Amino acid sequence: MKDGHETSDISISEAGVTEDKEINNKPPLTKGPKENFYDKIPLSKKQLDIIIVILVAALIIFFILGALVGNGII
Repeated sequence: MKDGHETSDISISEAGVTEDKEINNKPPLTKGPKENFYDKIPLSKKQLDIIIVILVAALIIFFILGALVGNGII
């Protein structure tokens, strides 16, 4: 048909092609330092999170004990 519908159909399909190209041209997502650290260690993320939480809790306990002993409370 030459009533203008063909050109609108073509422009719609061309717009769809450009949208697909724009989606594919996005830069890849970069990993954060935590993910880079996890990639180097052969443990699961859950296991590493548990180990990190235990170590941080132990550090806090030692600081508290040190403050209590230093002030003569214990």
